[in-house]
Amino acid sequence: MYDADGGLTLHVRKDRAPGPEQAANRLPAPGGPRTAAVRIQGPKAAVLDGS
Repeated sequence: MYDADGGLTLHVRKDRAPGPEQAANRLPAPGGPRTAAVRIQGPKAAVLDGS
């Protein structure tokens, strides 16, 4: 489910989603430490300069 501004919020959680409306955006994660990685193909300047 997309946000009102067109963005996409993903909830990476061991437990259930923060609310029923976010359940579709929950990605199950194991307990303990974890790392997230994002792969961006051909990023625009905004991605490279952090804006």
